Amino acid sequence: MSGSLVSLYSACFAFATILLSCTTQEQKPSASSEQPPIIAGADTSTTSSPSGNTTFSQRPPTVPLQQDQELVENLIRDALHHPRDARFIEIRDSAKQLLNYRRIPDGIEISDTLASGNRYLVRITKKKFHAKRHHITRDSAGWILQIDRKPYWGSDGRLPRYEIQKIEVCINGHNITIPKRAWANYYEPSLYLPDSTRPPHATVYESRDARYCYLYMSNGDAAGAYDVKFIFDHRTYITDFALLDAIDLEIDGVDGSH
Repeated sequence: MSGSLVSLYSACFAFATILLSCTTQEQKPSASSEQPPIIAGADTSTTSSPSGNTTFSQRPPTVPLQQDQELVENLIRDALHHPRDARFIEIRDSAKQLLNYRRIPDGIEISDTLASGNRYLVRITKKKFHAKRHHITRDSAGWILQIDRKPYWGSDGRLPRYEIQKIEVCINGHNITIPKRAWANYYEPSLYLPDSTRPPHATVYESRDARYCYLYMSNGDAAGAYDVKFIFDHRTYITDFALLDAIDLEIDGVDGSH
């Protein structure tokens, strides 16, 4: 790796570290503030309407938000497509979450109108995986190495059962065009309505500055479990990045074990 590229990665890591530190400092309430600190691992509750819609809400727990600097460094080094994407490493619990869930055929719909005035609607659907419709690359023992000539996520050497059929994002009435390549190698999507016993595995947030929309998905299971984050502005799909979930850490630098 050239010296200039090393310097670029180092600068991006330093920027992300400063950004996360500033986020935590801003969340410390003053003595006169009545707002509780933002915290991770919140307790959850849901309410359902006769139409089948579900509103997911979070109640603050007693554990303070923790950053994991090693994970931030791992994201910058291993997960991001480009060092400039470090600007999208934002603590999830400091952003504004969409709370309305609805079951749709083969998937879920997540929507909300937030305090910023922005209106969001996200639909995710899945379909069964058919190996004959894909190019499968195996090793000498029969384990799968690639699907459609690309590394894949979700099933750890086995054929996936399901794949993402489509992701649709609409912001303030504008439908964003999302290329299929954005989700093509992410398999085994976990799509269900949240309830009192389990939080959602697909969540949508508005960035702290209200400029970006983040779609998080926790997919796969066992050794194939992973987290992926899709990033949009109000007009376009920007990028995505993924991380294996084997160490029980949030994708945006928050220690999920606390």
